Amino acid sequence: MSTVLQIAEPVVDAVPLPGIYPVEFEQAFLGFFVVCSAVFLAMLLLTYLIWRDWVVIERVNFAVSIVSGGLPAIMVPLVVWPGLVETWELGFSDPAKLPSMVSPTSVTVACGMSIGYMFYDLLVLLVFFPVWIRPKDRAKRKSGQMAMALYLQMLMHHILSILFWPVAVTNNYMSYLVAYFMFTEATNIALNARTLALQLAPSLFWLKIAVNLMFFVMFTIIRMFPMPVILYFAILSDYSGVSPLLNILCLLTAPVPFLLNLMWYHQIFGMFLVQLGLKNPPKKKKKEKST
Repeated sequence: MSTVLQIAEPVVDAVPLPGIYPVEFEQAFLGFFVVCSAVFLAMLLLTYLIWRDWVVIERVNFAVSIVSGGLPAIMVPLVVWPGLVETWELGFSDPAKLPSMVSPTSVTVACGMSIGYMFYDLLVLLVFFPVWIRPKDRAKRKSGQMAMALYLQMLMHHILSILFWPVAVTNNYMSYLVAYFMFTEATNIALNARTLALQLAPSLFWLKIAVNLMFFVMFTIIRMFPMPVILYFAILSDYSGVSPLLNILCLLTAPVPFLLNLMWYHQIFGMFLVQLGLKNPPKKKKKEKST
């Protein structure tokens, strides 16, 4: 982790930090934002040198997949792991103390890195908005484009995380929950490997099956299996000594990632069954001809 952030050290040293959050959070945020942005621009330039016939969405999608699958998906889970273990140890020994547990340093640093990445990714979503949205005309659609509903889901995920994760971690509130959310970013390794496989080798059926299987297994183990444990911690926690405002914010925002995970898992499971030939693909709706 330190090697990655050292790349951005000249920028971090030159830019005055606002001092709103702990210095280790702000340094990790700025450093990781700079690194993610630099790698994105480098990969974007690489596509113009190698794949000159690609359209803009293919170039942006490739660069985004390299960054998402190679930086936050690997580095953030590695950094947050010690803090995640520490929070779970307290959860199994004395879960009542979890809501007000002092955030481990590794969780604070990982949170800064994760928010730095999400801030970069949010800018990419906004700047390339016309490129991301899938047109209604199926003949004009390109690989990597998305429906408006998915685009809005991603915006909501990023904005809520940017607004509330730092508040929780720096106020020593529900750090175990934020640590779990950050660790689940590891599934983006398989998700972006799948995206790259479909873009670079769309004709290799066995590769599609392999990356889809990897994504399904990683999503099941990393995102779904821990959910009952998180629910166990939440039920046995003592919230009486915590600010009512923080409790209200948690009640309004914390269920969102779990609901998204359940929805995405249902979609992923169905997609995987279709790939294996165990389920028929959904029928396309026929447009009624106007008379």
